Amino acid sequence: FKICDLCKVTRVKSLKERILKVDPEAHIEVGCISYCGHCAKRAVLLVNNRHVLAASEEELLPKAERHLRKKVAK
Repeated sequence: FKICDLCKVTRVKSLKERILKVDPEAHIEVGCISYCGHCAKRAVLLVNNRHVLAASEEELLPKAERHLRKKVAK
């Protein structure tokens, strides 16, 4: 996971806590993910090198989980 610390919609601390509840062994990086136009308006998270976007932080994690399941299923 990579969380953009410049994103206007998400809060790093609360998003980290939510991710760790889903995957306690998650590797979480914090820093710019070079998706600036989207970060100003939507919640953005990088999961397995894929950008996941949602209208809010609450909607972001369920979308991110779908990418995790695909990765595990392979």
